[in-house]
Amino acid sequence: QGKSMLAAKILREEISEGKKAVILDMGGSFKKLTRYHGGNEIRQSINPMQFSEPIFLREFILANITATGASGKAPLAEKDLGLMLKLIKAALINTPQLNFNELIAALTPGFPEIDNYFEETKSFFGRELLPENAITYVDLAHYPVKFQAPLILFLIAYFKQLPGEKIFLIDECWNLLKHHADFV
Repeated sequence: QGKSMLAAKILREEISEGKKAVILDMGGSFKKLTRYHGGNEIRQSINPMQFSEPIFLREFILANITATGASGKAPLAEKDLGLMLKLIKAALINTPQLNFNELIAALTPGFPEIDNYFEETKSFFGRELLPENAITYVDLAHYPVKFQAPLILFLIAYFKQLPGEKIFLIDECWNLLKHHADFV
C-alpha cells in the first residue's frame, strides 16, 4: 500500500527541481497532479509520424499486429522485417508530409491487407504533434488493450527526445505485465 502516494511525492519533488515527467497511469491516480502543473494529457489520438524514424515506425506497426494473424501463420520472417523497413524508408523519402494511414497504404504492395490490422485502432491515430511539456500524462484505461503496446512505444520515443533530466512514471505497472511485459 502507498506506492502511488510515494510516487506522487517523488514526482512533485522532481518537477519542482525542473525535471520533466512522462506518466503512464491506469485509473487516473495522477490526473489531478498533471492538471495542477499544467501538463499535457493525451486523451484520444497520437501521431506516430512525430518520430519519422524507420525502425521506430516498423516497431510501432509490429506492436499493432498480433504475433499470429487470423490465418494462424507464424510471426514475420526476418526477410519480411527487412522488406517492411525498406518500404517505410521509401515512403518517408517519397512523401515528405506522410501521415500514418498513408504509411500503412505504402506497405500494401509487400503486405497485402495490412490495413486490416489497424481497423480497431485507426481512430487513435491523429495528425497533431505532441508538444514538449514538463508533464505528459496518459491514462491507459481509456484505450483498448490492442492499442496499449503501440502507445507505450510512442511514449518511450517521446520520453527519449525530451531534453534535460526526466522521469518516466508507470503507475499500476503490475496491470501492464499481463499483456505488455516486453514493453515494460
